[in-house]
Amino acid sequence: MKSNYSISKKENQQSLPTHLNRSRRAYFLYYIASQAVFDRGIFILFLLSQGFNDVEIGLLQSVLFAAAFILEIPTGLLGDKYGRKKSVITGLLVYIGYCFGVISFTGLTAFLCFYALYGLAMSLVSGSDRSLIYDLYKQEGQEAAFIKLESLSRSVGSIVLGLAIIIGGVLQAVSWDMVYLAYAGALVMSLFALSFVPEPKVIDEHHDEDFSVMREASRYFITGAGRIQLPIIIFMALINFIFFPYFIFSQSSFKDLGLTVENVAWVFAIAQFVTSVGYFSSNKLPHKYRLNIAFVICPLLLAGLYVISQLGSLTFMIGVFFIICFIDALISPIYVSHLNQTFESKIRAFSNSFDSFIQTIFISLGFYLYGELSTQFGFSIVVQCSFVFPLIAVMLSSKYLSKLR
Repeated sequence: MKSNYSISKKENQQSLPTHLNRSRRAYFLYYIASQAVFDRGIFILFLLSQGFNDVEIGLLQSVLFAAAFILEIPTGLLGDKYGRKKSVITGLLVYIGYCFGVISFTGLTAFLCFYALYGLAMSLVSGSDRSLIYDLYKQEGQEAAFIKLESLSRSVGSIVLGLAIIIGGVLQAVSWDMVYLAYAGALVMSLFALSFVPEPKVIDEHHDEDFSVMREASRYFITGAGRIQLPIIIFMALINFIFFPYFIFSQSSFKDLGLTVENVAWVFAIAQFVTSVGYFSSNKLPHKYRLNIAFVICPLLLAGLYVISQLGSLTFMIGVFFIICFIDALISPIYVSHLNQTFESKIRAFSNSFDSFIQTIFISLGFYLYGELSTQFGFSIVVQCSFVFPLIAVMLSSKYLSKLR
């Protein structure tokens, strides 16, 4: 199979220019610091401690996803127009504001505002950070090396998140303020590291009064080359449609099967470490077969694993859970790297935001359907029936890959 994704052994062994290496290290530090989300495993407990009931917590989550959903594409356009680095910096500052807000104010109205701000922060960072560093690689003709950074950053970031989940539980025993102050401190470190990542020249080249990002972006996905990418974007959306609800709802499933809250936390911390191995392994796959492995073999394995995931003992179920986390992580860096190789630089932030927009739609629908169907038929039945969606994803990816040959 011939594609831009394949690179020669000689290219793979070339060292990166010194200034790109500096930017790469700064981006790496930015990313892993941003993954120290100390409240990730206990934020529901924090909301309960604030006196919110299940309905109000659900409302807060809905506001967060709605804000991220609505603002995803507009913030991507702003990133392309005025600079990806500015967009990410603004997003990090909003995240920090959220951390101080939730420990300084009480009441549903205030928290609705803070969760809307959290959604805004997500949309400002999403797409723009990846576009920022990818175009620096592209300026040096080193696009093929981007997957190394993507897989390593996600791998180490997943480990950091796992450790943050454990540390967050320890800090909570002192006070909730400590949890969110630690999170804010990590974001400040992330902001400092990002200051050493330069803005790609592509922003300056296309930042003029007559340039319409919206027109260019719309043309790209409606009548241009972006149409070719839609099947693979939907492919990933179908994978995420099932995986994220399965991942989150497994918390309550494991608890119902006899695990304590502490043991569930450890399972999910270990899952982050397993995910880290998956991210790291994606860069170690043979270049020639990466697309076929990620877009055909992995979803077929996921389909089979969903079918058998509820058939054994609790230990067996946890083992399958870890394998599913590993395979999902294996797909992600390959997908991101491949997709960015196809996007045009001048609308890269929009394109990544458009991808995140589609993923958010599917994930949100997945959560809703998983919750509704699990209530009616049981979690185990829903998980086993989930195999259908990876199979549909394979049909889309096979059609897409046939066009690359």
